[in-house]
Amino acid sequence: MNEKRRGMEVRPSDGQKFEVLARDCSYEVNIEDRTCLCRKWQVTKLPCVHAYAVLVSINESLHTWCDPLYTTETYRKTYVVNIFPIPTIGMPRPELNDIVIKPPTMKKRVGRKKKRRNPSRCEIDTLPYRYYYYYYFVYDDLFNSNFVLCLRV
Repeated sequence: MNEKRRGMEVRPSDGQKFEVLARDCSYEVNIEDRTCLCRKWQVTKLPCVHAYAVLVSINESLHTWCDPLYTTETYRKTYVVNIFPIPTIGMPRPELNDIVIKPPTMKKRVGRKKKRRNPSRCEIDTLPYRYYYYYYFVYDDLFNSNFVLCLRV
């Protein structure tokens, strides 16, 4: 975090509000309300880089400004009570004959149905002669441009 804090300048406004100038932006940090203009401190409940720069400038410990949610004491209190597994002995088992598996619902396709499929590139050599496409380069005098004409012979 020290590397990220290096380019920041901290300007105190009053006892709890500070302005942090970082490269091209300025951020307002309120350490009493635990807020920063970047909103990372409010969302994660951990001081952001701007709040860290303020806390270092006023010689405060970073750990005292973290939310108590992230302490080991809170973690230990969470698991003090035993968590028992859910008993499955008295639950009824479903019969395989009772389960009916239905096919997935299909949407009806819009448009005209294709009568013939388009062959893939690897199939062109193995197809009968009627599927071959020939490409011709045609010169158009009217527009002075080349275009490709695709004919099925």
